Amino acid sequence: KTMKLTNVDVVGEASNIIMANETNKQRDDDDRPLPCTLHSHPTPMILMSLGRSGTASMYQVLSKLSGEETPQIFEYTGGSTPKSRIFFREKIPAKDTHGDWIVKFMCREQRHYPTAGIVGFKWKPYETIFTEDKAKQGLELLGRLKDTQTQIKVIRSRRNLLDVMISRHKHSLSKKDNGKEGKISAHCQKDDEKCLKNQLKAGSGILLPTRRLVSHLQHLDDSENRVDNLLEMMNVPTIIVSFEKLFLAGEDTSEWTRIFKYLGAGPTANLTAGEVEKAGHAATSIPFHNVTLGNYDEVRSTLIGTKFASLLH
Repeated sequence: KTMKLTNVDVVGEASNIIMANETNKQRDDDDRPLPCTLHSHPTPMILMSLGRSGTASMYQVLSKLSGEETPQIFEYTGGSTPKSRIFFREKIPAKDTHGDWIVKFMCREQRHYPTAGIVGFKWKPYETIFTEDKAKQGLELLGRLKDTQTQIKVIRSRRNLLDVMISRHKHSLSKKDNGKEGKISAHCQKDDEKCLKNQLKAGSGILLPTRRLVSHLQHLDDSENRVDNLLEMMNVPTIIVSFEKLFLAGEDTSEWTRIFKYLGAGPTANLTAGEVEKAGHAATSIPFHNVTLGNYDEVRSTLIGTKFASLLH
């Protein structure tokens, strides 16, 4: 007897075939050797956060306190959405469909800095992390390596989003007023009095636009949550840390030791706030919005009654 197939039957059978193909692909990927010899130490890691979220300072502390200090971390996947798109579409070879670009970077860094505690790069999670195949393949690789001897660990740093917007606006104004060459530095060394003075001046009395402030904060919040959900869905080994607990916690260093334990490198006990401060950049942000903002009352009035009111301090 002949069997009459319905559309549901056809779609169901097609789904089964797709699932089988994906399972076979996953099995092939799991069995595939890495393109180079990746070691567990120095610990390979990726810092993933928005711009103006303190990752450069964070990396400096982690690097200095875990072994040989390596050069300043850089934005390997691009420092803007257009640059990130170029990276994933043009810089990674078309034949690399397994995320090998991440492993090759880590292998090079481990060879160059064998006595370091950590090696890695910064990945700014622009829209490209959701839309570009090479980005997805990189995340798939991180998921496959999870819980293996050669896993690459992600540190996901989040900062008060109002402070992110204030910092972005501060640097944008500095660039507009002084040009690219005269704008304030992103970071200051502790003995650079001129840099610190310029930061203090630029970071006081800022007039933050409020017309679309809530919608901009909502967009950032949605984007940050999407990134967290994506990392979880892709089974990427991740620790989520707070900028405020790292840099504004006074004598409490527990957030730092939590990271060091996760990385398996650096001090995991008896770490003092003085040691952290000595290892990092000088603070360049003012922790009080009524000083930072020249229109504090206007900003406060805009945020009161919204879920972002708690961001004020």
